Amino acid sequence: MIRTHLFALIFLGIISLNVAPPFQNSPMDHAECIFEEGRRAGNGPRNLTIDCTNPQGRKYSCTYRGNPHNCQWYNNNNQARYYIGLADAAARDQPTACSRRSLMHRRQCRHIVFNKIQ
Repeated sequence: MIRTHLFALIFLGIISLNVAPPFQNSPMDHAECIFEEGRRAGNGPRNLTIDCTNPQGRKYSCTYRGNPHNCQWYNNNNQARYYIGLADAAARDQPTACSRRSLMHRRQCRHIVFNKIQ
């Protein structure tokens, strides 16, 4: 319920997407993760940073970079949904949320790839 409400607030633009709710899917290490879009002016590439803490208290993070602006769905006010989809793709069926070398949204903008930069 809280996640749905928070998603609605992000989607409606009432709160910023700078730090989003926890992932909908957990990585296999059961870490609690959040993500942040690295906002920049203009239509250039964006960073997606993922920060996690596993149940043992170990923290890890990674950053992916891509340019979603070549996707009409993203540009039609779907930025929050796009980044939530990317973050969930990072965690889905993976040992950690930083295991993948690249990310794509599962349903939209599949031609846009975010590559791991750190």
